[in-house]
Amino acid sequence: MLPTSLRRLQRTCVTRRRELVVGIALCLFLYVYVDSLLSPDRYLPASPQLSALELKALSWLDLENDGVYFKPRHTVVSPLPRLVITPTTPCSKTSFIVAMVPSPPKDSRRRELIRNTWAAAVRSGQWPGSEGELGVTMDVVFVLGLTTAKENGQVATEAKQYNDLIVGEFNDTYRNLTLKTLTGLSWVSQHCLHTSFVVKVDQDTMVDFSRLTAFLSAHQAELRNTVIGKLYFNSKRREKGKWRVTPDEYPFSYYPTFAGGPCYIISMDAVPKMVNVSRYLPSFAMEDVHVTGVLAHAAHVRQHYMQQLRNWYQKESACVLLARPAFQVSLTDLSYDRLRHVWDGITSGVCRPFPK
Repeated sequence: MLPTSLRRLQRTCVTRRRELVVGIALCLFLYVYVDSLLSPDRYLPASPQLSALELKALSWLDLENDGVYFKPRHTVVSPLPRLVITPTTPCSKTSFIVAMVPSPPKDSRRRELIRNTWAAAVRSGQWPGSEGELGVTMDVVFVLGLTTAKENGQVATEAKQYNDLIVGEFNDTYRNLTLKTLTGLSWVSQHCLHTSFVVKVDQDTMVDFSRLTAFLSAHQAELRNTVIGKLYFNSKRREKGKWRVTPDEYPFSYYPTFAGGPCYIISMDAVPKMVNVSRYLPSFAMEDVHVTGVLAHAAHVRQHYMQQLRNWYQKESACVLLARPAFQVSLTDLSYDRLRHVWDGITSGVCRPFPK
């Protein structure tokens, strides 16, 4: 038998442990519940009507951010890479949009596919199917870094043939995607200022440019000084895996609101501001977070939420760009064969499931 004092102490410990468990569970519930309340999808049901809603949601970052990190430093801390290869001509004077496609140097086959499919369509201003004329024209450029001497030589030959490559002096790796995007935006800010928007689109992503250009044309005046994309709120910084970022690289537990990387749009008036401020802020490897979150925040660029931009591949979405009314304007994570398959569906107007 335990002494009475020990039995009382044991009961007290059990009670406090139970209260602690209940308290932790309550905190977790409140965290998930409050975070769900901040999700714009809760208030914006799926719709075939494209929309870009300016949102300013409460962020968990606000609870720990003193604001100093987002203020430009007094000296350059993140210099932009030197441009090794650039197009010999700027964007066309009639171009409304420049599409910027980050691409690995070795993936010339994918770039050729893009040139022969959607890039050819938007450059000509003619979109296949019932939509017909886009009403605007676009430029398309590919952004690359450097790898081996052999691949660099092949890239130089390709650049002479097509005149659509921007190559920066940095190693072309996943951890340098931020440098790659900023390299492209830097060139665009110098040679395409007369255009209205930059559409950053990954090379494994298909965009319904007939719908997107119509929307941007109709709402151009409302979409000044803005980043448009599928916005993500209260994303937690990870210290392991593919998306690892250490506290030394980014000091907070949560990221600012940012647009998902497969496809986002920046109004041209915001591009020079974001490129300039990038030189005076520390950079880290999460490209979409840094460019559309940190830099947009620091440069006082607005953010608009477009729920129809799909950022994750789903097997049942093979026909998502073809069905009418379409509830999505982009489809991502497409292999070479699936990218061609989707384009064949767009040109024929016939929706077929992906081959197994």
